[in-house]
Amino acid sequence: RPGYREMTETLLRQLIVMLTRMYPQGEPQPPSAAAAPAVRGKVPFDVWYGTLAPGVWTDCFGKARLRFARRSDMWLEDVEIEELGADGRAVRTLRAPRAHVTPRRRDIVFDLAGAAGEGDAAADGRFEIPGVLSSSLREMRRMRSKAKVELSGRLVLAAASLCFVLVGVPLGIRAQRRESTVGMAISLAIALGYYLCIMLMENLQKSYSIHPEFLIWLPVAASLALAGWFTRKNL
Repeated sequence: RPGYREMTETLLRQLIVMLTRMYPQGEPQPPSAAAAPAVRGKVPFDVWYGTLAPGVWTDCFGKARLRFARRSDMWLEDVEIEELGADGRAVRTLRAPRAHVTPRRRDIVFDLAGAAGEGDAAADGRFEIPGVLSSSLREMRRMRSKAKVELSGRLVLAAASLCFVLVGVPLGIRAQRRESTVGMAISLAIALGYYLCIMLMENLQKSYSIHPEFLIWLPVAASLALAGWFTRKNL
């Protein structure tokens, strides 16, 4: 029937829109084009070490800047470290062919092989960034939950247009003039609930015990259920 043909065409268009919205930033820049993301808060050592990328400057908790050419396990090659002052400017620079990176309680320790530079760190071959690590398993779980919620939230937002069409088209196929106000009210309520649920889960993204990365998909599930019910009523 004509109404369902129009519905199919609309759904295909919205599916294309959803797929394009999943990549809002376009093509990623190569690693050498920009500095690595800055790490400010206390994180576990494995999380911090995983953010390091060769060939770019990495801001280490606002206390130092690090750049290296290659990485092999816990060894960095062609290392350059800039210690930062309170104003964010480099107060001294250290260079070494190799450096072994290890955590020590809440400190990050660089054992520099053949270091050259200024100060005691160059003399004893060691540089430390004190008090920046968190060894808490709870904190690690919170960070993982936050990352999962951000990924799921992007996918749920990308699916919003398709979900609204799935719900809205059945409402409009056989809607009479006297029912238009009711259909509009239902559509607005669904859209408002959809985004409110996303906002709530993003605020609870560190509450890993309730698994917000799964709960954030509730608006999609509810929209699909309503779309199926409305479509069945129109058959």
